Amino acid sequence: MQTRFRPALAVLALLVGSLALLAAGGAPDDSYLPVVLRSGSTVPPTPTPTPPPVAILPNHTTYVDNINNLHIAGEVRNNSSNTLRSVRIAVNLFNASGGLVATDFTYVSLDYTPPGHTNCFEVILPQPANWASYAFEPPTYHTSTEPRPSLVIFNDSGAYNPTYAWYEILGQVRNDHPTAVRFVEVVGGLYNASDEIIACRTTYVNSTHLDPGQVSSFRILYSGDRFSNIARYHLAADGDPQ
Repeated sequence: MQTRFRPALAVLALLVGSLALLAAGGAPDDSYLPVVLRSGSTVPPTPTPTPPPVAILPNHTTYVDNINNLHIAGEVRNNSSNTLRSVRIAVNLFNASGGLVATDFTYVSLDYTPPGHTNCFEVILPQPANWASYAFEPPTYHTSTEPRPSLVIFNDSGAYNPTYAWYEILGQVRNDHPTAVRFVEVVGGLYNASDEIIACRTTYVNSTHLDPGQVSSFRILYSGDRFSNIARYHLAADGDPQ
């Protein structure tokens, strides 16, 4: 009859023999007990979380203006491989007990958000008297196969004017798209020294529409002394290609 080798019994016998040798004092100083690892006992690696297609970045901020409107500024990043359009941002406000006291929504400032790009937003609503915190809902959006029109921003500058208590961005946009682009819009995001976004505003170029190769200027104003310590700004342009 064939005898089947049992690994567990062999390990047990080896352990018993080693212990007996130690008790008798006959084990050399460098003796050891074998450690046997069972096959398949390795711990599997923790999977890397997959980022959501549209992520609201954690650098959002709030402020209350001089007519008691609450501003919630933030930005999203497109983590997908698709161009996104009409990204909608909803926010809920709660009191200290967790009760819902207000809700509102807005869309990101530019219609197109290409893969890997960010797009800012600013929710503005009357400030609830007893709000204590806010939370965003997951953004909704549409995907698109249309490319973003080729619009180049150049000759831009930004500075705070203490006389009028506003931050001003000036610049120009050139249409490098092969066709005309209508309703050319420029968005400007302002950031503090901690790289938190504190405002997101848009304007149209002076000519509103741009033919191929045409250039037009723009101006964006941010009123208030809260914009006196801006560390940087970010610009992007969008429009409706024909």
